[in-house]
Amino acid sequence: MLGKKKDYLFPLLGKDGLIPTLNGYGYMLEKPDFLSKEFIKFSSENSPVLDIGCAYGNVAIQCLKKGGIVYAVDLLEEHIFLLRSLAPVNLLKNLFTFAGRFPDIPSVEPNFFSGILASGVLHYLRPDDLLPAFKRVFDLLKPGGKFFFMTSTPYIKLFESFYPEYLKRLEKGDPCPGYIIDPGQYAPERRENLPETLILMNKDNVRFLLKESGFKIEFLEFVKMPDCPEYFQNEGKEYIGAIGVK
Repeated sequence: MLGKKKDYLFPLLGKDGLIPTLNGYGYMLEKPDFLSKEFIKFSSENSPVLDIGCAYGNVAIQCLKKGGIVYAVDLLEEHIFLLRSLAPVNLLKNLFTFAGRFPDIPSVEPNFFSGILASGVLHYLRPDDLLPAFKRVFDLLKPGGKFFFMTSTPYIKLFESFYPEYLKRLEKGDPCPGYIIDPGQYAPERRENLPETLILMNKDNVRFLLKESGFKIEFLEFVKMPDCPEYFQNEGKEYIGAIGVK
């Protein structure tokens, strides 16, 4: 049973531009990242769209305000509750929400979405689940639809103590050198907001996932995150953004 709306408003009082999630799966950014902004623009003329790992709905609500028809999925029912509470009442008719784990989205047929966003979400999957997730995104998109993807890289300052281990794995030919079990051991000050596993991806990882899933790559670059705190930033290489086209 969910409590009243006010019972879940405390996470929205984030700091350093980060709003912690209720389930320890990282943060929602107070200001949308570069790829999320592109997704919001895209949604104004291309619907329906899907926001994977929507958290409290910062991006989903902005898409609604731009005139989009928005589907949003998140692991936690409380996050969905807050999203629906915070969205403008007159736009709720264009908002469809699911609490659950992607890629399980009920009652959605292939070739349905014009655009899909996964920003700071799929890196919480296990390595064997990554490619099936990308293939599911491809399956859900209409021909010509776009996948907006953002992920952390091994260069992110928060996990700088992991970087030497990453380099060793890379040299040995590990296919997923950025896979971390218990990421809190490398960032103990953030342990309560980190899940059990995390994958820090490089460009080759992302390129492989997109191409193997059938996407044409429109954009694949390091993305600087000026609105993130200093302990995330590392010369603009802390995140990778990508846009794949079906």
